[in-house]
Amino acid sequence: MDKNWAELHRTQNLPHAHLIKSYLEENGVKAVILNQQDSSYLMLGDIIIFVEKEVLVKAKWLLDKF
Repeated sequence: MDKNWAELHRTQNLPHAHLIKSYLEENGVKAVILNQQDSSYLMLGDIIIFVEKEVLVKAKWLLDKF
């Protein structure tokens, strides 16, 4: 990931990650999902949500309200 992005949240639930991403974007925070799960064994690997560093505090606050 680019140095201008920061990790916000890790999960193993892809639908939940997409809900968080949508919620953030509805509130003006651009978010990216990086899926590192194994395609055969979904229990291996994480799904990581990244946001731009300058909005990390706002994104954490929104995530607490989610």
